[in-house]
Amino acid sequence: MTGDPDHTTWRDSPMVLVATREVNERMRRRSYWAILAVTMAAIAALIVIPNLLSGGTDRVDVAVVSAGSDSASIRLAIEQAARAQAIEVEIHTVGDQASASSDLRADRVEIAVVGTDTILVKDQPTDDDTGSRSRLLQAISTQLRTQAGLEAAGITNDQVQQLSDAPSPTIIALDRTDPDQGARRASATVLNILLLLLLQLYGSWVLNGVTEEKTSRVAEVLLATTGPRSLLSGKLIGVGLAALVHGSALVATAVVASIATGSDVLSQIEPSTLASGLGWLMLGYAFYCCVYAAVGSTVTRVEEAQSASFPILLPLLFTYILAFSVIWLDTPPWWFQVLAYLPPTSPIAMAVLQANGEATWWQGIISMLLCAGGVVVASRFAAAIYCGSILHTTGRIKFRDALRNEDRLTES
Repeated sequence: MTGDPDHTTWRDSPMVLVATREVNERMRRRSYWAILAVTMAAIAALIVIPNLLSGGTDRVDVAVVSAGSDSASIRLAIEQAARAQAIEVEIHTVGDQASASSDLRADRVEIAVVGTDTILVKDQPTDDDTGSRSRLLQAISTQLRTQAGLEAAGITNDQVQQLSDAPSPTIIALDRTDPDQGARRASATVLNILLLLLLQLYGSWVLNGVTEEKTSRVAEVLLATTGPRSLLSGKLIGVGLAALVHGSALVATAVVASIATGSDVLSQIEPSTLASGLGWLMLGYAFYCCVYAAVGSTVTRVEEAQSASFPILLPLLFTYILAFSVIWLDTPPWWFQVLAYLPPTSPIAMAVLQANGEATWWQGIISMLLCAGGVVVASRFAAAIYCGSILHTTGRIKFRDALRNEDRLTES
């Protein structure tokens, strides 16, 4: 059977061959790798820069001058002050004030405590300084002043420890709030931005690819060996695979940057948000790239393709802009919930609602099924337009005329 020329495998099908060609062509382009490098650098910067500006973990090194029995009470005061400010503190014991001053100038410590009445710093913090060192400095000063007053009143260190170990009062909120709402809103915001950028980027790949092949007459050569529907399907699958490599590289970059810098950005994103976001990216790509391909086949110049495709992008832009205000509302408005079930707008609207915790899993499933139905309609529409316009090279053709050409080709 292997020697039978009529025996073919799925690898030999025209659609697979076109998809393979599209992936190879895309991977050989310098522009593809340039875009990949720029987007990877942007993702890494979004994670690394905020982590650097925040100074990483809140840790302050403090030197305590050993002064007999006072050093234990001073260490206790520093630990209490650090605990109150949620700051990690490393306490170093030094022999005298000269050693403490030397450590400060050498940046081995940031604060030095000499007894209960003197605190040394390398430079005086400003009034608007809200960094870890400034906050801990104020907390230590307050704690030492309080401790000095307690000692003056004859209260021992053991009694001070009992005071600090006393249970805190129970805090009861009259209005229930979701402690994870902030992280969800941040995830929804990031997802909103990424979906628009990636859908626009991958859509432009399909748009320009179809237009370039039509302009250079490469499509005519390919149509000599395969049908227009197989050619269109193979192109969409091929670009989709190249987009999958691009998206996977971005995810890997985010993970590596987060681990390398110790950032907790990714830990705030729920796995369900990542899964739904990936699903909506795939559905959004399938829907919009079909329409982009249809538009690309009706024009004869790349410059015309960009202007002709702008109306297609309007639903996404409209939903993208509205989502920024909806994310910060306690209850999304009804009209935005309607947008979450319409195929042109659901890839962003429902994705944002799910990431923000404003849509249940079954609502997401219903929206995805409706969007999948929209993909079927869009793919049939795109195939009809593509068949009726890909060989038309005498100027831009209208959708109506392309559909008529497709009908005539079908009848013949």
